[in-house]
Order: sequence, then structure tokens, then C-alpha cells
Amino acid sequence: MSKINDILNEVKGRLIAAQTPAADRVYRRLEEPLSLSASPAIDIRYQGDSIRDPAGTPHPGMQGRVVTHELYFEVAALSRATDAEADALDLIAAVHAALLSDPTLGGLVAHLDSERCEAQSDDAESGACAITRQYRAIWRAPSNGL
Repeated sequence: MSKINDILNEVKGRLIAAQTPAADRVYRRLEEPLSLSASPAIDIRYQGDSIRDPAGTPHPGMQGRVVTHELYFEVAALSRATDAEADALDLIAAVHAALLSDPTLGGLVAHLDSERCEAQSDDAESGACAITRQYRAIWRAPSNGL
């Protein structure tokens, strides 16, 4: 399993353990539209990854060079309800608190931070709202490893 999958699985596990109203509906890349009965839900979406300074830097105590990896992912709080926006806002706040309570994700990453937050209400269907927050996970590893 790759480091990226390890991180995304840890994020999913933390959101399930957080005991939010959507703890039993945490997905990685939800493919189908959210039904009313499946609301609220949390969806984790891989956005991309990169390596800063691909040539790496010498690191004392390690052979070779060390590079900085960045993983970008977003978490969406999805709701279909009479007050979907308020429900989604409460849910994304709980998600954010659960993830940043330990910004190293148990030592998997050097740092986790939040990049941006966006809200989207679906005008075509009254009572649907998605609020997404983008996160960046940073870690350092030998240049010859993932």
C-alpha cells in the first residue's frame, strides 16, 4: 500500500471515529448522488500530489537525499435536508476539528493543514448542499522511496 493510501485511510478512520452525524457514511470518492436517506455524508477526494525539490537535500544520518512530499485532498460535507447548509456547516466544522486535533495523523505526516473552504448549494434541487475543505499533508522521505 502506498503512503498516499495510508494517509487517506487514516483520514477516513479518524472521521469514522469522530462520531459525527455522518460517522457511518464516510466515503472515499462517492460515485453516486447522495440520497435523502443517506444524508448527511462525508466524502474524501484525492486531488493530487507533488514533490518539492525533486533533487532532494542531504540529510544527516540518512544515506542519499530527502525530498518533501505534498498530498492534496478535499473532504466534502454533504447534506440533503430542510436546512442542508446549516447541517453541512456543522459537519465540516466537526471534520476539521477531528483532523486537526492531531496534525501529524499519528506520525504519518509531518504536518496537515487546511488550504481553503468552499460551499455549493444545488439550485436545481432544493435542500442539497456540499461544503468542501481542501487539505495538504506534508512529509519527508528518502528520494528513492514513495
